[in-house]
Amino acid sequence: MSQAQRKNPQIVFAAGGTAGHLYPALTIAAELKKRFDAAEIHFIGTPKGIESRVVPSRGYPLHFISVRGFKRGSVLQNIAVIFRLVSSLIHSLVLLYRIKPQVCIGTGGYASGPVMFMATLLKIPTCIQEQNSYPGLTTRLLAGRVDRVFVAYDSVINHLQSADNVSITGNPVRKMDADIESGQARQHFKIDKGPVLLVFGGSQGARIINDTMIAILDRLLSETRIQILWSCGEKNWPAIEDKIGQTDRRVRLYPYIDEMDKAYAAGDLAICRAGALTLAELALCRLPAVLIPLKIAAENHQEYNARVMEKHNAAVVITEAELNSNLVYNTIIALIQDQDRLRKMRAALKEMARPDAGEKIVDVIMQII
Repeated sequence: MSQAQRKNPQIVFAAGGTAGHLYPALTIAAELKKRFDAAEIHFIGTPKGIESRVVPSRGYPLHFISVRGFKRGSVLQNIAVIFRLVSSLIHSLVLLYRIKPQVCIGTGGYASGPVMFMATLLKIPTCIQEQNSYPGLTTRLLAGRVDRVFVAYDSVINHLQSADNVSITGNPVRKMDADIESGQARQHFKIDKGPVLLVFGGSQGARIINDTMIAILDRLLSETRIQILWSCGEKNWPAIEDKIGQTDRRVRLYPYIDEMDKAYAAGDLAICRAGALTLAELALCRLPAVLIPLKIAAENHQEYNARVMEKHNAAVVITEAELNSNLVYNTIIALIQDQDRLRKMRAALKEMARPDAGEKIVDVIMQII
């Protein structure tokens, strides 16, 4: 590498499709810029993924390839997907030749596979960051070809051919204050005294969680002192607000909560999905949860994630198949009333937290650069 390249390294992130794949890349990129301000960081993604909106707002150049995922039971669409894959491999090759990166980092999503495969062919140093406890297809196919695989769970190693290039780092999460005082956080949301149930389903909300909450809301308000801090999703908010109205001052309903570190600090218990980044944030902020994994998640990875938390006594899991309003209500009440169990769950979460995941990953990337 020339002296100019050392001073001004080119770095490529192949990431996108969903927030769960994109935000770890953005967190790693931000840490790289902190240490290496002159680094030129490029993202490669797809026009229809979340990256098309988020990456430009962060000031990074974004390049598109046309790859898409396969559709079950749709032969004609899958023929088109194959053509798009071939086109994306060629386009990835062109982009890599043009950018000439010192390292390529893949964090999953449709765009990750073609870019990372072509980078290995070109002998460009490569890293994969795998968020889930069951590795995605790109990780399983390319783990043996890349220089380093960063994983959040040691169980991932069981699904890879070799552990020689694997580092267990945890998931890098967005910057949050894990030590906000509970009373201060409750004051921020204008929450009165009483246990607080935090309900959320990601940026889009989760219909099954929202519907379950509506089904048990009257019982929670009439039979308990529980306060409810509820992020229901932008699209769902008007209908839910209309349905519950001004039911009670104990319900704080939001389309979306930006300051999630304050929400975690305000809560005594959460009810949510089991995406990898959600679980990393719950661990970092030490908030026990009832997890309802998304059953259509690729390769059922959310349930795999949730079962790891359950195994460590850090969460309770209710699958969509067994979900009913009585079970959810009874589970919430049993946990809220058992302070000793909540303390043990918080201790388990603290053990699982990896607040320095981003720094550890960047340590290795800096060595490669």
